[in-house]
Amino acid sequence: MASLLERRAILTLGLLIFQASPLVHAQGRRGMMMGRQMMMNGGMAGMNGMTFNPNLTPNWARGPYGNPYGNLYGNRGNGSGAYGGGSYGGGGYGGGYSNPYPPDNSQGEYAYSSSQRPKHYRITEPELSPQEEQERIHLSALAWSQGNLPELETRSATALNFLLADLRDLQLKGVRFPDVPLDKENLTNINVILGRSNGNPGLIKNGGRLNWPPTLQSPAFQAERDLVNNLLPKIIEQARRWQVTNTSGLTTAILKMRGVLRSRIASVPTPTYVRATRFLADMEDAVKILEQPDAGNYFNQVYSARGSTAAELVRYMTHLNLHFAPAVEGDAPAYHALHQILAAYNRAAHAQFGAKN
Repeated sequence: MASLLERRAILTLGLLIFQASPLVHAQGRRGMMMGRQMMMNGGMAGMNGMTFNPNLTPNWARGPYGNPYGNLYGNRGNGSGAYGGGSYGGGGYGGGYSNPYPPDNSQGEYAYSSSQRPKHYRITEPELSPQEEQERIHLSALAWSQGNLPELETRSATALNFLLADLRDLQLKGVRFPDVPLDKENLTNINVILGRSNGNPGLIKNGGRLNWPPTLQSPAFQAERDLVNNLLPKIIEQARRWQVTNTSGLTTAILKMRGVLRSRIASVPTPTYVRATRFLADMEDAVKILEQPDAGNYFNQVYSARGSTAAELVRYMTHLNLHFAPAVEGDAPAYHALHQILAAYNRAAHAQFGAKN
């Protein structure tokens, strides 16, 4: 009987141990994971204060009993993780590889002394006053306009207007310098405009006889082209007689021609298309001139580039507040020639003015 009871007790105890073993095993694994996490946290905290050692040498002696797994991850910081002052920090599992990185330049054998540190200097330009900044921009623009510019740049008249303004200022200051002659025939191809008005009389300065580009001479533009050829001389004559002009017919014809030209963009070569587009833009600028109340002065030679010398041209345009307008087709050579003369004239004037001052 006793033997039967003892057997039952032993079986019961064994069953309890067998049931409890998974829980103990799980708790053991959980403990190991917590320990490993503590090691990593301690090591990562230690990385905030890394102390680097250039010698990458395994330190087997620091592990227990020369354990080849001792301090495998090295002395990289001051953390205090599990099993030895911080894995990935002060060396998990008791020590190990020394840090492979050189010491920080701010301390140790590679440190600079205060006298040896390279010094960096930032050079700051002094701020210019509004007047000084304006003068700097003026001198830069003047230097460009005095240069030997290609024909493509002189046709916009921008450089000519810079030179005109500078020569006007020199004349107002009473500066006297040798004059240069101008070709009067060349001046007939130079377009001028009053003040800052919109428009350009270049396309209609010969009485409205237009030299249509080849693209606009096709039958697709015949009706509008005939209308413009018929209306334009009449409107110019009205402007010359100081009569009220009506340019609505011209405006409508130009808009229709633009529409037809856009519809043919795929079939028209790019250079000829650009030329036709520029011609229509010049026509629109000419219509703006015809709409002005003083349009007659553009056809009676009052608003024109006049003067037998460079000094006379500057004085005349200054007196009437005239400016150079851009070149239209056929005017580019005349603009380039005039720019070369005025640029050389301006350089000589400044050389003489600088010598006197």
